[in-house]
Amino acid sequence: MTSIVNSYRNQSPPARILRIWLGVTFLYAGWNKASDGAFFTPGSSSYIGTQLTGFAHGSPISGLLGLAAHQPVVVGWVTLLGELAIGIATLLNIASLPAAIGGALLSLMLWLSASWQVHPYFLASDPAYFVMWSSYALMLRPAKIVPSSSKGRTSASSENTPTDLRRRKVVQIGLVGALSVLVGLVGRLLKSSPTAKPRSSSAATDKTSSGGANSSTTPTPANILTSLAALPVGSAANFTAANGDPAILVRTGNSKVCAFDAICTHNGCTVEYDPGSQTLICPCHGAQYDPLSHAAVLAGPAPAPLVEIKVKIDGSNIVLA
Repeated sequence: MTSIVNSYRNQSPPARILRIWLGVTFLYAGWNKASDGAFFTPGSSSYIGTQLTGFAHGSPISGLLGLAAHQPVVVGWVTLLGELAIGIATLLNIASLPAAIGGALLSLMLWLSASWQVHPYFLASDPAYFVMWSSYALMLRPAKIVPSSSKGRTSASSENTPTDLRRRKVVQIGLVGALSVLVGLVGRLLKSSPTAKPRSSSAATDKTSSGGANSSTTPTPANILTSLAALPVGSAANFTAANGDPAILVRTGNSKVCAFDAICTHNGCTVEYDPGSQTLICPCHGAQYDPLSHAAVLAGPAPAPLVEIKVKIDGSNIVLA
């Protein structure tokens, strides 16, 4: 404990601030993935497999991401344990230089994948973290060793010191690994409930509402998404678009409805409707869309609005236009 405290005292204030910020951020990033019940759940809104597939579109390392998408659980565990290990090692001053290099490399990978399509680039955090980790790694470069004037004493103490240091480093690195696994497992035990997979709309469930005295036309069952009675104003329902993508239907007024492809234009996660803010929100990176303005981007890293799907009210039903 004393050596950890001294490691902070011996650092300059800028290096100390950078170390705490980077360590805490990466520790939280790993914990956030471990405690997210949807992260390893296929079909959920922030499933790692869906994210990897979305990252591959337009990324300069799309081939690598395509391969990673075949083993999403392995990639997810490696990423979250890596973030936990880097954060813990940085905060505890254990193998700090390798941890800083690892943080820079991981940030670079995230920049080339998760943040590559964020425009302008300075709105993304991963490039900034790559620069911060690289700068911190340069701060940790070993200083040049000045030969001791007491030659005999140096040679006597150096007989055991390298071996002792190696043993201590191995034990410390093992401790970081064990703590990372422990934190990851605790996160999985305390994980949140995953968001359910969007359910496909079924003609069979809505056949009872396909008719009605006020129907101006008789829509085909395949075009019926739901009934007006089943979708109150200010609520949303999930369905499957013609291309197989998850889609979302929103009733914004008594006689107003809209629908969009639910795939976030940032990195392919599935957006969700928030009744409180009446916006469509991506749970992965916080992109927000306004359903009242054709899913225009309100906030976050999304580069474009959601793809709109034409729908209309036909009598007592909401149908594909």
